[in-house]
Amino acid sequence: MHKSRLAGFIIDCQTMDLAGAADFWGAALGMQQRQLPSDEADRYVHLVDPLARLNIEVQTVTHPSRVQLDIETDVVSDTAPLNGLVADLLGQVAGSGGGGVRALRDATRGGVATILNEIARAAGVGILVTEDDIPVRDEVRGASELLGIDPMYVACEGRLVAVVDGQDADRALGALRAHPLGEQAAIIGRVTAEPPGIVQLKTAFGGTRIVDMLVGDPLPRIC
Repeated sequence: MHKSRLAGFIIDCQTMDLAGAADFWGAALGMQQRQLPSDEADRYVHLVDPLARLNIEVQTVTHPSRVQLDIETDVVSDTAPLNGLVADLLGQVAGSGGGGVRALRDATRGGVATILNEIARAAGVGILVTEDDIPVRDEVRGASELLGIDPMYVACEGRLVAVVDGQDADRALGALRAHPLGEQAAIIGRVTAEPPGIVQLKTAFGGTRIVDMLVGDPLPRIC
């Protein structure tokens, strides 16, 4: 069973008055203070969660004030080289005779949603994907829900998006799943004539919504 939970947070305060900052946040959160060992006491003050669920500390820093979330999860990094996976795909589905592989992209900056939008706009076609067919691990979904982000926009260092001719789709899927990095590969949608340049998502609730390009900066990559 996977786990994704908020374990605590550190409140960074840009101040030299650690005691004053701890008094403020302790009063604001309704929590008592607990002093830490001497080697940490000059930088941190621990706030005691009355329900003993979260580890909360106030920290004095020189950078702008912010809050750092501490999330416990068993998410395993997906960072991996894709050259072997791509070689196996191209070996089974060549791009000749008008069929085969039409496009390949790694799902990094902006995630799958942004990659699909770039492909749709460049080719002047529509793309329709089905939410339930997109492979998202439970632990990733759980962490995304905690952070309030859409996994469709999260960079995936060891994943790719392949656009192949419809007649070659099953063969391409078989080639991907035969490789250790492609065991969870799935056909998530299809190319449509209309509306050009637009990506649409069939939701788990049966509706359809537009999936736009990433708005704002993507999450920082950690790799």
